[in-house]
Amino acid sequence: MAENEEQERRAAWEAEEQAAAAARLAERIAVHNARQGSPPPPAPPSVPKTISCLGCGANKVLLPQQSEECDYCGRMIMYR
Repeated sequence: MAENEEQERRAAWEAEEQAAAAARLAERIAVHNARQGSPPPPAPPSVPKTISCLGCGANKVLLPQQSEECDYCGRMIMYR
């Protein structure tokens, strides 16, 4: 009977170890997911904008991240 009790204790200990390992893994996954945060918001649509040249005041329509030379004075106009 002592042998059966030892096997039962060992099985119970192994089950506890497996449960603890699963809990540690779940915690690590939760921490990882929390660090990832929510996905970034979608980029705003490309909205054209009329920009005035700082050199001569002429207007030019630009898209975000776009820059072009002024048609009149050659100065760079940047979307801002």
